[in-house]
Amino acid sequence: MEYDCIIVGAGVLGSSSAYQLAKDGYKVLLLDQYSLPHSRGSSHGAVRILRYPYSDYRHQTTMPEQHQMWYQLEKEASTVLTHKTPSAIVTPSRNKVFLDKLKIARKSGIACEDLEASQFEERYPMLEFPGCSVFTYSILIIDAHKAVQCLQNEFVKNGGTLLDDEKVLKIEPGPIVTVHTNRGHRFRSKGIILTPGPWASKLLQPLGIDLPLKVWRVNVCYFKEKEPGLYSNVPISLCHADDGCDDIFLFFPSREFPGLVKVNFHYLWDEVDPDERDKSVGKVQQDIIIIKEFVKKHLPGLEPYPSVIEPCMYTCTPKEELIVGRHPLHPNIAIGCSMSGKGFKMAPLVGRVLGEMATGRQPSFDTSLIDIERYIQSKNTPSKQAKL
Repeated sequence: MEYDCIIVGAGVLGSSSAYQLAKDGYKVLLLDQYSLPHSRGSSHGAVRILRYPYSDYRHQTTMPEQHQMWYQLEKEASTVLTHKTPSAIVTPSRNKVFLDKLKIARKSGIACEDLEASQFEERYPMLEFPGCSVFTYSILIIDAHKAVQCLQNEFVKNGGTLLDDEKVLKIEPGPIVTVHTNRGHRFRSKGIILTPGPWASKLLQPLGIDLPLKVWRVNVCYFKEKEPGLYSNVPISLCHADDGCDDIFLFFPSREFPGLVKVNFHYLWDEVDPDERDKSVGKVQQDIIIIKEFVKKHLPGLEPYPSVIEPCMYTCTPKEELIVGRHPLHPNIAIGCSMSGKGFKMAPLVGRVLGEMATGRQPSFDTSLIDIERYIQSKNTPSKQAKL
């Protein structure tokens, strides 16, 4: 059977591309190597933050459209996925990260409060950040697992075909792309979208694309409140270091496990093979040690040891930049990867662009910030490439 487009990887990005293509009348096949739903990739879990401001104003300007696309999905599916909630940016001083984000928030018309440390402590006495600089504002959170399933359900309702437990073994590029799977199937399509998450390098290298990607095991920790309900109303807080590093710690009341507080740490992860993610479990997990120290110092109302530790995988370039674009030799192959930490909130817009690329249309969004051309190292890459 031949399709207009095949999509490999049914995480939030692949599912978003599939949903939008099917809604536009294209005949689409969406494949995933595991039984759905699963927690092997990077799109699972109860909550993602649809936050802004961003330090880069160019990313910032896309967020209103991203939000509108999520709202449209809610409307079409007759369900609620997003929720408005308070948030805070916390830094040891009024450093560059703080001032840049405050400036961008104000430039974008986002209502925010620039608080003294004493004001923040008075409002949230269960938090201890003496002398820190804080500004607060409202953001959206999204029910992540529900959102991915919603995209997949709407995709199928619009005539799409979704197959799980269907691992791609080989891709033969050409005007008609042929995909071979572990079940002995051979699917053909006019275009293909590759959104393989942590498996990007394994899928792209046989196609002559070698990207500087690393896959990290991220430990998400959940700490129990010493006094039930003590942290139920604290804002989603992003804590930065004074050296300008972005989003070092993130904590907020857990929706997955009521009565627990979710705490993430943004550095010192273990690099892993995505097929062997849990082999490092017996090793000393440095990020967990650092998270516990952070909780002891700043969140004293929590138990000192995490009650739950959930693994996730991040796929990143050295600068944690998104990669989106067409294969340099095969323009009907669209690629989206290195989305970790930003990809969920941007999935509607990036998914639409990938669908446009794979079906031979001009992208409706300027991809120069995230273009794959910056990273392609294949010796077969043409010396001159068309600007997307």
